[in-house]
Amino acid sequence: MVYGKEQRVDGSWCRVKYNSLHLRYTLMGFERNYQIKIPSKQLNIKKFSTSNYSNHVNPWFWTGFIDAEGCFNIPAGPRTVGAGRSINKLNWRVQSKFEIALHIPAGPRTVGAGRRDKNLLLQLQQFFGWIGSIREYPTINIICYVIDSNKDLIKLIIRFENYPLLTQKAADFILFKEVIKLINNKAHLSIEGLHQIINLKASINLDISDLLKSEFKDITPVERSVINTKNIPDPNWIAGFI
Repeated sequence: MVYGKEQRVDGSWCRVKYNSLHLRYTLMGFERNYQIKIPSKQLNIKKFSTSNYSNHVNPWFWTGFIDAEGCFNIPAGPRTVGAGRSINKLNWRVQSKFEIALHIPAGPRTVGAGRRDKNLLLQLQQFFGWIGSIREYPTINIICYVIDSNKDLIKLIIRFENYPLLTQKAADFILFKEVIKLINNKAHLSIEGLHQIINLKASINLDISDLLKSEFKDITPVERSVINTKNIPDPNWIAGFI
């Protein structure tokens, strides 16, 4: 059974089953049909140098990794300065954000694991052309790769055109692209455009906060595609996914 990581509205993580039977059977058949070693040696996770490392990791590896660990999110909330002073006429702020958050187990023996996770995210950042940032949160044992600039997110979209996501996460990505387009066209500055974005957000995250429900009475989640992947185009996707 294939599992992936989805982000809840409150920011926590949960494991969910993907509903693509085609993908399930393809994964089960993978071990029988591909007589190759999982190409994990592509990764230079022990010693990564931004000055002399050439990113030779197969692009399908990164697609599989993002299918398993990536999150497309639309943060939204009131935007104020000081004691309730509005800094935009709608008093609401929306943002598009791609994120991979890796949990590092606590303890003295996990220093090496944290370094490997950071090196892995650095290699992914290099693959995307050094866009985004690596953020460490040692108090909660989390390290993240975050892209939250619309200009950079467009570069992310271009990367996925040739190496598309294969799981149900691709449905979130389709809706995520619509949000980026709306923000680029300044639609979020009007109440009509803001409603469009909230409707898309409601489908991406499967639910929205009580605050958004109270402020936007007529939320209508848009239709979310069902992704049925019939076969995996490259075994490197499996290596990244697992």
